[in-house]
Amino acid sequence: MKTHHAAALALVGWYLIGPLVRQPKNENPYLDEHTAYSEWKIIQTFPDRAQCEYNRELHIQSVQDDLAEFGRTNIWALQLIEADCIASDDPRLKSK
Repeated sequence: MKTHHAAALALVGWYLIGPLVRQPKNENPYLDEHTAYSEWKIIQTFPDRAQCEYNRELHIQSVQDDLAEFGRTNIWALQLIEADCIASDDPRLKSK
């Protein structure tokens, strides 16, 4: 591998991103899961995929624990369940 390629790979981070929560006037909020990744919200950043996936699983477990304990959850917790890990240089993050 060439030195400049290795340097470029070292700069890649990982994002835990979630779909946008939309709240139209006089309506209940909802997750807009069908929008492009470039519009999803960055929830957290990580230096590598393993840490991103690990934290994603922690968030999911936390939401599931709350659901089991309280019998309900909110839209922002659901956003965490739908979250995805994606490299910071992924072309799907670029606006068209």
